[in-house]
Amino acid sequence: MLRIETVGGDALRPHIPALARLRQAVFREWPYLYDGDEAYEAEYLATYAVCPRATLVIAWDGPVPVGLATCLPLLDETPNVVTPFRAADLDPADWFYFGESVLLRPYRGQGAGVAFFQAVSASRSSPATATPRSAPCSALRTIRRGRRTPRGWTGSGDTAALRSGRA
Repeated sequence: MLRIETVGGDALRPHIPALARLRQAVFREWPYLYDGDEAYEAEYLATYAVCPRATLVIAWDGPVPVGLATCLPLLDETPNVVTPFRAADLDPADWFYFGESVLLRPYRGQGAGVAFFQAVSASRSSPATATPRSAPCSALRTIRRGRRTPRGWTGSGDTAALRSGRA
């Protein structure tokens, strides 16, 4: 059985090398076919460690990470992610950004994806990361390539956003 753990900040740092290798392994497969390098992946993940409101959700099989989801308030994201929301006249303060969810193939179909989304929703609702208009969140189509995904979430497979409800 997989163990799901939510980590952030300095608690993330010791896991970065293993998570970078995990991202490489998943992104090397179809449909991504991306042959990245561990240094780039580690640098990418380190940005979440320095953001106090960022959260990573890790799926563990014993001591080995086999899955990962990333999330943070949209205001804490990089300009290339925030800009399309502003261009669409959407206030980034209303959004909690779900960056990606990766899981090794042998572990798919066992509930880890559902656990990732539940943990992301819990992070979005926590006092430390709540968007100003906290309420039960509803999924909306993302700016990039809105398409329906399981369980009512929307996104392109590598990006999704949760919009807070109106207070």
